[in-house]
Amino acid sequence: MSFLEESIKDCFEYCFNDGSSLNNAKNIFSDFLNSRPQGYQFYYPLQVSWKLTSLCNLRCKHCFYYTEKEKYFNNKYDLTEDEAMNIAKTLVEDINVISFTLTGGEVLLCKYFEKLLKYLKSKNVCINIITNGTLINEKFASLFHSLLNFKYDAIQISLEGVTADVHNKIRGAGAFEKTCRGLKILSAYNIPMKIVTAVTSQNIHQIEYLAEFCKKYNVQSIALNRYKALSQEQNYLIPNLARLFEEYAKLIKKLDNIKLDRNFFYVYDFLEFEYGKYLFETQKPPAKFGKNKLCHTHSKCHLAANGKLYLCPSSECAELCLGDLRTDNFDKIWQNRFNNPLYQPRFVTEEPCAECKYQKWCRCGCAVSSLTNCGNANKPPIECCIVRNYQK
Repeated sequence: MSFLEESIKDCFEYCFNDGSSLNNAKNIFSDFLNSRPQGYQFYYPLQVSWKLTSLCNLRCKHCFYYTEKEKYFNNKYDLTEDEAMNIAKTLVEDINVISFTLTGGEVLLCKYFEKLLKYLKSKNVCINIITNGTLINEKFASLFHSLLNFKYDAIQISLEGVTADVHNKIRGAGAFEKTCRGLKILSAYNIPMKIVTAVTSQNIHQIEYLAEFCKKYNVQSIALNRYKALSQEQNYLIPNLARLFEEYAKLIKKLDNIKLDRNFFYVYDFLEFEYGKYLFETQKPPAKFGKNKLCHTHSKCHLAANGKLYLCPSSECAELCLGDLRTDNFDKIWQNRFNNPLYQPRFVTEEPCAECKYQKWCRCGCAVSSLTNCGNANKPPIECCIVRNYQK
């Protein structure tokens, strides 16, 4: 067996060792969400990802705003504090949202961040904060320590490399030192942290050292996101798939007590290799698989900094807006999801997916990707080699 095949096997076993399907990330709601009957859809979302500000103190080369810097990176159209607080009260007290992911831009640049966080925690909702870590100081650490419940809440720090030269190549001069300073401060307050890394061609060689880095700063877990270019200018950042398997497998072996999210690979990633196909053919498929509309059960949505509502962060990039909370109430906007191009069955019924023997494992990829690349959210994923070969 080659090193690549060994790596594919290790990744397969790690991603599937709990018997669940790929890309089914575990969190505090996952058992509840997965217990719903097949086809079940929530009337209102339980979870909201909220981009609090368009401002950011960095200009990361892999950011989806990077190639349109004139359009983004300013808060000219951002919600005011009063607008944001009113929306928060609607979401929590009327809609009964129970979990918020707060992000940006750089979330800590939001002027009303502290006020909003205090309000949300006064209502006992779960909080996940995503930050680049460069602005964390004693004040923020003390705030997090006093407000957050770390059995459920989380702080995610973006890190693109375990050395300054690699991290700064993506995020800019001095970013690594500032982020490490933030990690050190949070560690001193015993605040649990997760490192989030976008794996690119520029940092893939350092992935195996992430666990060692995490132990240095008492970081409890790691999430890897594979980079997908949003412009031709960023294509050089796309990592090699075979190398991804090899480096991910190396990291698995070094985790020790560090947790690593299992939803890094898609099913069609394994299908690019004959050995990957073999592994699926020898594995018992899951008892049930998703036929839900969208890629979720309407349990979540995404709120942009300007007050516009989307089904997910990716649909914001594709400008698939449901409505504007500045001008319409949530109920009216949320009903618009039925008219959204993404509101179609994600269970692809046309060839080659209809007769594909790997279908029970596959979630058919990202609906936004299919819509953007194929003009229809219900089209087979162009990333899949079986689809590509069929089209030829």
